[in-house]
Amino acid sequence: GGVNGKKIDLIIKDTAGKPDVGRSAIRKLISQDKVLVVGGGFSSQVTDKIAALTQQYEIPFLINTASSDVITETKREFIFRLNPPAREYLNTLTTFLRKVGRINTAALLYERSPFGPHYGFSTSGLKMFTRLREKVKFKKVIKMSYKAGTNDFIPLLTKIKANNPDLVYL
Repeated sequence: GGVNGKKIDLIIKDTAGKPDVGRSAIRKLISQDKVLVVGGGFSSQVTDKIAALTQQYEIPFLINTASSDVITETKREFIFRLNPPAREYLNTLTTFLRKVGRINTAALLYERSPFGPHYGFSTSGLKMFTRLREKVKFKKVIKMSYKAGTNDFIPLLTKIKANNPDLVYL
């Protein structure tokens, strides 16, 4: 099909979850491929770097997953979020958990990375978990962190499973 009779070509680039790879991919898409729109954005850390470039070149960027509030709280008129920002997660999750049933125990698993301090996730994510704990009235069972780039979660998940929590908050 296309739009208004014009064909649409989809060009896919993998950022590998790395800001430098993301910036390089976007530069190529803009300068060589002459894209008119960018879509995607999984990692908030990478997405923020991509958003800065797409804004600079006035290329619309449709973000579908990255949730850091920082990405769209700045004055970027070419950046559009298709998913809710992180600040809205707590109310939705609280409502869901209250409707689903009693949650007595929870495990907290979070990434140790520049993403946390730079984007406030470690701080705000942990605060959000604490507020959720107060609202839903469950007991925190285990708190574990993992290094950015970790791809083997079996040891962490084995420890969490041994505690048998009702909820795993990631």
